[in-house]
Amino acid sequence: MHASACLHPWDFMREPSTADTRERILRAARATFGSRGFAGTTTKDIAKKAGVNEVTIFRHFKSKQALFASAAAEMLPLPDILERVSFDGDVPLDDMILHNVETVLEILKANKHLFMIIIGEGWRHPRLRRSMADSGIEMGVRFLSENLEGLMQKGCLRKMDPDIAARALIGMVQIYFLTRYLMSAKTPTAQEEEAYVKGVVSIFVSGMSPHQGVDSSE
Repeated sequence: MHASACLHPWDFMREPSTADTRERILRAARATFGSRGFAGTTTKDIAKKAGVNEVTIFRHFKSKQALFASAAAEMLPLPDILERVSFDGDVPLDDMILHNVETVLEILKANKHLFMIIIGEGWRHPRLRRSMADSGIEMGVRFLSENLEGLMQKGCLRKMDPDIAARALIGMVQIYFLTRYLMSAKTPTAQEEEAYVKGVVSIFVSGMSPHQGVDSSE
């Protein structure tokens, strides 16, 4: 008689992998921080939601602040933005910029509550603020800068420091989102938003036309 391969009860009770545990903790942290904010959340709350011992959290993250920084960084919508914007040089420049501005604004609005938490906690925790800047804002600036530089090389945009051009465009979108969605009690109407977005596109495209001004990178 041949021995059969048997599954023992303890085969189903093996400890989850380190990666699985870390992801469970991050999911629980995102949900708890999102509903209670940083100050209103304890690591005990997160451990309970993740189904782990509180000590396990500190094996993966040095502190509640480190956990918040990791959770917030992974919640930032930058990957979604990078995937959905387009820099196809065959598309008219104003259509391209319009599509990208509308796309970014739509994603920012969908993540409004996340940004409210990040901004509120970021000013109280300088290290967290720097972490968010490095993992979100600066990465986005570099991405846009590289794509704008490519358009400059193709002659679609006038040549200048692409970092300045990127920060100018991002700034116009960010200040609108900040003042109209995070700090204002009155949400803009669809007509107001359309007018602003078209104005941003007009300003940027007119200012960056290859026939406008001189090469400021010299």
